[in-house]
Amino acid sequence: MTENDLPEGDWQCSECKRPSRFDAYSVTVASEKTMQDKCLKIVQCLKSHPFSKQFLSPVENIPMYTRVVKQPMDLSTIENKLKKGAYVLDSNTLANGVKELDATHFANDVRLMWSNCKIFNDDGSGITRAADILSVGFERLYKESTAPPLTAQDGC
Repeated sequence: MTENDLPEGDWQCSECKRPSRFDAYSVTVASEKTMQDKCLKIVQCLKSHPFSKQFLSPVENIPMYTRVVKQPMDLSTIENKLKKGAYVLDSNTLANGVKELDATHFANDVRLMWSNCKIFNDDGSGITRAADILSVGFERLYKESTAPPLTAQDGC
């Protein structure tokens, strides 16, 4: 085997790669029946991540924060909005009587939290790096939770 036989880019053997926290939650999120429950599991995953501490609750005791960040957002606020039905579409009720969740509104609030972090904190700081890592995990779980299930027609 020569160097030319190796794959290009940032590659790692799938057997050597350590599973991430998001890998474990991927199965949990997929097992939920409703979009509301999937979103709650995603928030639970984010809240349990070791890098989430600064995102768990509203920013307090930082005088300049509200001057810079016009629309604060954090995981506890997002979780409360989910539980209170703030992301539910009033006009749409599914066939089983469950109100339809506006998953895009939910995702936009999570993205707003990352954006606020980057607006207020220096590029490359620990908290912005944490936001980047959490954001990648969130986007993966969100994409998986909103993708339509595969069918036999899809070639499975």
